[in-house]
Amino acid sequence: MRVDQLDPGHRVAWTCLSDFLMRPRRWVGTTVTLDPTRGGSGVEVLLRHGNWPDGIPQAKLANTA
Repeated sequence: MRVDQLDPGHRVAWTCLSDFLMRPRRWVGTTVTLDPTRGGSGVEVLLRHGNWPDGIPQAKLANTA
């Protein structure tokens, strides 16, 4: 993973540079962002994993097979 943005307390953003030995290649070029927000009694973190290649069915995104 490459750190693209680091704004402590506001945002962390990465780009995936490897597929972790998975085939077919799916993760290279995907992006991960973490956006924390303070609220009520704690912190909520919104996680986004985007920029997936076209043609991958939504059901396969959580499956390494």
